Amino acid sequence: MSMRVEFDRASVTRDGRRILHETTLTLEPGTLTVVAGAAGSGKTTLLDLAAGLAPTAGVVKFDGTSVRDLAADSFPRGVTVVTATPFLVAPSIRQNLALGAAYEETALWQALRVAAIEDLPDGLDAAVVDPSLRPRLGLARALLRRPRLLLLDDPLAALDERTERQVLESLAALDITVLATTTRPAVAEAAHQAALLEAGHLTPISTPSRPTYAAA
Repeated sequence: MSMRVEFDRASVTRDGRRILHETTLTLEPGTLTVVAGAAGSGKTTLLDLAAGLAPTAGVVKFDGTSVRDLAADSFPRGVTVVTATPFLVAPSIRQNLALGAAYEETALWQALRVAAIEDLPDGLDAAVVDPSLRPRLGLARALLRRPRLLLLDDPLAALDERTERQVLESLAALDITVLATTTRPAVAEAAHQAALLEAGHLTPISTPSRPTYAAA
């Protein structure tokens, strides 16, 4: 079952500087939310809150429970973060996906397809030689573990806009709660809801095909 996450006027201050300003946003179970913003706008800090960092002010709830009421060892399992530089542990695609676990071949290919990796003439045992595969392999590996909440810290930045949108559309069709950040607002059309983050302030993005969420 995917997770519900609520940000209620959540703020983060570090070294006397306000990084996030009273952010209000709800990630409904099984939906894709895309937050667009330039470098330094606060996107990674927003993901930190979604990963369990307590806000300086305001509230963040996971399935109705405030993060402040969760013990460190009871934080909801199934939260996975994918960055632009995920670790690689072995030469082959198969090994980096499975990490020693046993998966059906079809499950490996399904995860790769969501991550827009399909053209592999040498199959799953091919070596990872294309640098652009690294973040997408990280995404596919995360999907194999069936997270309840998937946090994407701009791992698709190296892709062209069309491919990034394709990956987001595939994620939107899954029953996983996803919060993804990007520097390209145009790809937000693939999301169930979208917002723009500028200097720590979150504002909704309207798209032709998606309703804008109601921000408090």
